[in-house]
Amino acid sequence: MMKIFLKSWIFLLILLIIFSCGGKEERKQSFFNKGMELFEKGDYKKAQLEFKNAIKIDPKFAKGYYMVGLCSYRLRNLTQAFKYFNTATTLDPNLFDAHIKMGFIYVIARKPEKALEKAELVLKKEAKNTEALLLKATALKFQDKKEEAIKILKEIISLDPKKAQAYISLAQLYEVKNDLALAEETLKTGLKNNPKNLSLNLALASFYESQKRFKEAEAFYKKAIGFSKEEKAKLILVRFYTRISEFDKAKEITNYLIKAHPEDYKYHLTLAAILLKEKKITEAEKTLKKAIETFNEPEIYLFLADLYKQQGKEKLYLDILKQCVKSAKESPLLFKARNLLATYYLEKGENKLAFDEINAVLEKNPKNLEAHFLKAKYHLNMKQANEAITELRFVLKERPKFLDAYRLLARAYFMNGQIELAEDTLKEALKIKEDDLESKFLLAQVYFKKHDLKEAEREFEEILKIAPNHIPTLIFLGDTYLIQGKIEKSKKAYNKALNLSPKNPFIYHKLGIIEKGQKNFDKAINHFKEALKIKKDFLEALIELTRCYVAKKEYQKAIAKCKEYLNLVPKHEFYIQNLLGEVYLIAKKPKKAEEAFLKAISIKPEASNTYYNLARVYKHLFPKETAKNYEKIIKTELKDSPHAWFILALLYEQEGKYKKVESCYQYILNKYPEHAAAANNLAFLYVEKMKTDENLKKARNLIDKVIKKFPNHPDFLDTSGWIHYHLKNYEKALSDLREAIRINPNKPIYHYHLGMTYKAMGQLTLAKAELIKATKEDINFPGKALALKTLQEITQKIK
Repeated sequence: MMKIFLKSWIFLLILLIIFSCGGKEERKQSFFNKGMELFEKGDYKKAQLEFKNAIKIDPKFAKGYYMVGLCSYRLRNLTQAFKYFNTATTLDPNLFDAHIKMGFIYVIARKPEKALEKAELVLKKEAKNTEALLLKATALKFQDKKEEAIKILKEIISLDPKKAQAYISLAQLYEVKNDLALAEETLKTGLKNNPKNLSLNLALASFYESQKRFKEAEAFYKKAIGFSKEEKAKLILVRFYTRISEFDKAKEITNYLIKAHPEDYKYHLTLAAILLKEKKITEAEKTLKKAIETFNEPEIYLFLADLYKQQGKEKLYLDILKQCVKSAKESPLLFKARNLLATYYLEKGENKLAFDEINAVLEKNPKNLEAHFLKAKYHLNMKQANEAITELRFVLKERPKFLDAYRLLARAYFMNGQIELAEDTLKEALKIKEDDLESKFLLAQVYFKKHDLKEAEREFEEILKIAPNHIPTLIFLGDTYLIQGKIEKSKKAYNKALNLSPKNPFIYHKLGIIEKGQKNFDKAINHFKEALKIKKDFLEALIELTRCYVAKKEYQKAIAKCKEYLNLVPKHEFYIQNLLGEVYLIAKKPKKAEEAFLKAISIKPEASNTYYNLARVYKHLFPKETAKNYEKIIKTELKDSPHAWFILALLYEQEGKYKKVESCYQYILNKYPEHAAAANNLAFLYVEKMKTDENLKKARNLIDKVIKKFPNHPDFLDTSGWIHYHLKNYEKALSDLREAIRINPNKPIYHYHLGMTYKAMGQLTLAKAELIKATKEDINFPGKALALKTLQEITQKIK
């Protein structure tokens, strides 16, 4: 009995497998057939879902993948379409329609050579495949091989006299060759063979319109519309009438459509568009407001918002966008409205509001590329380059041809100091569009930043060949010439920019800088005055103007100009008081200078440079007891500022009072234990001026804490290396000093310290090389005399 039961169970299982397999095939075909029905009706999104269900049942169903791809193709999602076509052809290499569609995507992506490969692949097996021949002709046309393309298109027509696209493409080629009679004749021949073809009728209508033969164009547009079963085809004629400014005819048809289809809000948008083209702004606004009352559709809000934006009505623009967000609810246009709000806030510097809108989009739609792009902009606004880079890489992974993302990514790399990556990114952008002005301009700026001035000059000059009147390029080119000492060329570039933009204060400023550099102070003064007429708060122009007066020893004019601007631009009072103090100091009025610098300190007590300026005053007033008199005012006028104590330490050091220097730094560190500069300077003092075993230990402890917090600061690394040298930890000294020089190779004292370390290790050739670097420039530093003496000794020994 057990054996009979077992055999029955196996038999039933086999039957179940057989029937279930049959069921799978039937279900797959059912989904596919339903998809085809929806596809024929033009409902590509729903059709795509049915085809996807079919390939879930049979993952090797090539035709199913092809149809998913075709739906994406019709929905203009070409990246997704290509992916599915590729899978389809992998499963079935003889699925020629998929190969051909991939070829047309290659054409759109500006890869005609790849498109030709696809065409030839099909034509090897089906030499008379008209779609493959059309692909080949299109690719050749893209490569500017007109005669070859014409020959193939004629072949297509001979194979299939009703192939509408062949006639249209052939006519376009004749138009390019300026053989208009032949272009017209080709389209007419096509219509003789296929009189009711919508595309051919529209192509001939468009041809007549381009030739301003409007009556004939109108006749063919009407004829084309007659072949369509849908009334919305009348919009083709509406758009034609709008383009040729026959607004009454356009409005007549649109009003008819509005009455015939009261449920369709889009006709109201068409009417508003006609009114805008007619420059009847108020009527367009009323039309849109009425449509909002009737339909409350997000698209109408967005149209009205755009109208307000074009008119510069910012408050109304914002209000309508906010209303759109409320009305949109689950509509995809909700994301568009929020992204527009975020864009507006970013432009206005209202970053927190922008961030809230962006996050609201990404919470509901995590893959929204526009929101990710805007988030990158937000991060750049916040100087968060790394975060911006992450967002932009995500965007470019999804949209590898998105030029704006490449440009923004280059800016992020630039901000991050990754100049080479910025350069590479812009070169990638220019592969997509080789004459893209903004990418070329950014690339030229990258070369400028790299001090590759020859390449920057070449790139800026290339841009001017494309856009001779591009003002930013002319200005940058002027800067490039100026740095290279090409003064006349620089002036010429700036003056051309000024002719194009006579109200640009920055160009006057640059011309003023050139004249000042050539000691043509009167010309420079005129330029700076012009800059200030246009931009009253142009601080840099005021500073340069004042310095020109000082150079001419016209101190009263300089002082008067500063005082005038104290009243005109009170927001710059700190800078102007500093400037005024400098003028008084040069004019040998130290008491007045003191008054100005103290005023500046009271406005901005955190600005350390003003304390130094005040010290300069006391050097004039009290040349023998500068530090003592500076200390007197620290607690009264300077509010016990750490900046003041720091300057006081430097003053006492100049006077050789090292115990006083030590007490100043210790005072700062007692109140501000994290003051890295004070700790560094005290450590260096212990090594250079107060060297004992105990002080070397103190120095080591001080600098270790600083290095822990600032591991890449070259001055701190140099101090650390110099302490290691004095402690005879030469390998550690080498490590720190080499790193300091790697970060900043242009500081002589670093090379001095490294040279002395090499000498202590007996590596005299290396020591000599470093000491030469330390002493070759006419720059003084602590230990320079010893550096020169040691270099002389080493040179004699090596000889």
